[in-house]
This record gives sequence, structure tokens and C-alpha cells, in this order.
Amino acid sequence: LKRFEYDFRRDAMVKINDRHEFPPTIDLGEFLSDDADRSQSWNYVLHGVLVHSGDLHGGHYFGLLRPNLEEKWYRFDDDRVVPTCASEVFEEFYGGDFGPSQQPQYQPLGTSARDRPRPASKRFTNAYMLVYIREALRDSVLCSGDAPVPQHLLQRIQNEKDEVARKQREKLEIASTLVVKVVGDEHFEQHQGFDLCYFDQRQPANSALFCERMPRTMTLAKFKARYAEYIGHSVDDFRLWSMVGRINKTLRCDAPLVAESLSMTLMQLKDNKSGKWPELRLYCEMRSDDVPDDFDAKIPSELSLVHMRFYDPSRQLMTGVGHTYVHATQTVRDLMPRLREAAVLSPDTPITVFEEVKPTLIDLMDPNATFRKAEIATGDIICFQVSPEADQGNYRLPTVPEYFDEVHHRVCVRFVPRPARNDVDDFSNGNGDEATDDGTAGAETLSPVLNVSCKSPYDDVSYWLAEQLGMRDPLKLRFYTVNSAGQPRSPVRRT
Repeated sequence: LKRFEYDFRRDAMVKINDRHEFPPTIDLGEFLSDDADRSQSWNYVLHGVLVHSGDLHGGHYFGLLRPNLEEKWYRFDDDRVVPTCASEVFEEFYGGDFGPSQQPQYQPLGTSARDRPRPASKRFTNAYMLVYIREALRDSVLCSGDAPVPQHLLQRIQNEKDEVARKQREKLEIASTLVVKVVGDEHFEQHQGFDLCYFDQRQPANSALFCERMPRTMTLAKFKARYAEYIGHSVDDFRLWSMVGRINKTLRCDAPLVAESLSMTLMQLKDNKSGKWPELRLYCEMRSDDVPDDFDAKIPSELSLVHMRFYDPSRQLMTGVGHTYVHATQTVRDLMPRLREAAVLSPDTPITVFEEVKPTLIDLMDPNATFRKAEIATGDIICFQVSPEADQGNYRLPTVPEYFDEVHHRVCVRFVPRPARNDVDDFSNGNGDEATDDGTAGAETLSPVLNVSCKSPYDDVSYWLAEQLGMRDPLKLRFYTVNSAGQPRSPVRRT
């Protein structure tokens, strides 16, 4: 019915809500040519009405239909099918102004301007498309009885039911289960970032944590047996620790879950220890020579569990080398032999020790300070390296603080060819690929990815990418950032 058209005065598309009455039958015989077949009537009867409710910018569609030979109308509105009457079909959706019965008939004396009735408004729900069927062929087009449902519709309905059932099962599972994640020393050993590991999608696939849904009412003792089966050890070979988020936004071990905690449910543990996270996070400590004799009891207040990391500036590699226990009265120098042993260094190798306080604070530790004075507590992470004075190498990141500063500002950048443009600044070869200085396309199939610090100079990035693309002149590369829609913005300046 052409409800939408372009308005030249408004310079925009508009919806026409004017009244348009449509008949229940229409005779098209008068429009036939003289030689047309008139053996059967060319009278058409209304079969369906498609209705649009709304305006140009949005709305809702539904249909009014007589699905069989009976004179019964039905309203098909999304997943609801309800009977309706013919008066609603023919009067309600003609469009136009609201009827007189819906407008005030008089205006009482003394009525303020605010209380005066508004001018008549247009109906925004009206017929959009009409479907007529030739009356002479109506019996053959429509079925008088129950027609068989096509197989593809039955399959589609079944698939929808299966999907609803699956989502319902997932909902019930989520309501009755809890995600439990466990980090061990093997994950800490390979971890190159802050804390013991990443509990989100940043954790590498080759170092994936234990992550499973468990019943919320499962006791810690049963979970420990389940985890022992997973790692292939006896329940006596390890103990689990709760983990907490500190005020400085770090994630650290808190306390061992010993015998008195084994009867607690996983949900109770989460509420007590991991309430700020959607899952229960635990640390697995394997029995070793560094562990106190009474493995199933709480550790004394004077002892602290600390994790150790060794940094190799020649490879820019941070490696977790296990954990140990330190006494509050011990000095940092007392721990150095254990650090050298863990990193397989000679006993006389000078080392420098740091505390990983938070991503932006890596403190140099005084060798003569006690751990009580250094405020070392359970869960803290100690990083060390061969002293820069003893290591004469010229490295890009020579110290632990510089390495962590790089990690903190590291971003993953993917380089893709810019689409060709039709302006004077187009340096592409016509296929959307940046051309090399010898005229060959260097980025036809490559899409290099670079993990780089935000502080890296422009030239370092361009030289790296030129090497990846086989280009001789990095200055012929031009970089663009992209907007949220993936479209290039203005070029990045070389600074």
C-alpha cells in the first residue's frame, strides 16, 4: 500500500498513516483485455493482511489471515496465534485519525490550556500489504481440512524445542554448579605476566588451568579426591590454598585449606574467600622438602609461603622456579642460596632481588633486611636476576622492573593491508595490498601479529613489519588505526 515514501519537503523518508479502506472482495474483470479468458470469475477475496505498527525508524509486523475456507480470522503475532474478528481486520487497521469516540466531544468552561484535548492523532498501526486469492480457485489453493505439515517445518520446530531444552538444562546447571579453577606450580613456571597466572582468556592454551563445573554442595574433601585423580597423585601429595584479591588489585595465596576445611562445601569456600569472582580460585601446593613437617596443619604465623621467579635478560624470559617458606626473622641474604639453587646458578653468582608488589611497583629488596621489616607475607612473589653489574650483556630489558614495565604496557597489534583508496595518497598496488619498493605485493596473504609495548618507537615497529613483509625501505609503510567499525582513521604520525 506504499506506506513509506520520500518527502521532498522534509528531505527524508516518512511513513504515511493516512486512512485507506480496502474491500473484502475486489473484481478485476474490468481491467482484463478483450481477448482474456472469462470462463471463470475474476473476483478476488481478501485472504490476509500484513500490519505494521510503528514509524519509519522501527516497529513491529504481524499478520491477519484466514488459513482455510472458513470465515474465521486469526492473528499471527510472533509465537502467538489468536482468533480475531472481521471488524478488527477491516476497521482497526485502515489507518487515519482515531475515531470520534476516542476524542473528547466537548471542552468544559474554565479548562486550562494544559488540560485541553490534543488534536486528533494518526494511527501508527495500519495495513501495510494485502493478499487476495481468486475466488474461483480458492478451493484448490486452500485446504478444507488438516493438511500435512512439511517435514522441514517439523524438523525446525523440533530443533527449536531442543534448543530451548538445552538452554534450560544449562540454566539449571549454572544454578546448581560452580566453576572451580586451580593453578599449580607448573602454570606459575611458564607464566610471563603478573601474579601466579591469568584466570581469564589471556591464559595460554598450552598452560590451561584446571577448570570444571562442580556441584555447589560438593565438599572440599570430595573435590580434592576428584582433583587428585585429575593430576594423577594421591590426596596426601598436595594441599589446596584459598586465593584472595588484595587491595592493590593483585591475586595471591591466602591460607591452606587443611583438615578443618575439608567438610566445607565449595559454595561456602567461594563466599568466604572468592566472593568477588564468579568462580572459586585455588592454588595447589605439592609436598616438597621446603614444606613444614605438619603438612595438614595451619602454618605458623612466623612462616610465610613465597613464590620465586628468575629473570633472564638475555632471553627476556621470566621463569617460575617454585616456592619456599621464609621465617620473619630471616634476612633476604639468607634466602639467596635457595634462590641460586632454584635457578641452577653457581653459589658465588651475585644476584639482585625484587618484590613483585603490583604491576606498577617492583621494589628492590635490601639483602640485609629481615622479611618482617620487608613486610613479606604469605603469597608474595620474589623475583631475582643475576646482578646487572656482574652481567655485562647489552640487553633491551636488562632488569626486572623494566621487564614488568614492558609487560604492563604490552599490547597485541595485528597488521592487515589497508583497503585501496581513490585519492593521491594511495600507495597500494590496486589490490588493497601495500606495495614494496620493488613493486611486488608484500602483504597478499600475511597478517603479522606483534606483541609490543605501547612505549615502543614508531621506527621499531616499522622496521619489524618491513622485515616480516620482505621490504627494503620501512619508510614506505604507512600505519592507520581503525575505528569500532573496522574502518581506517587518519594516518599515524611518525615521531
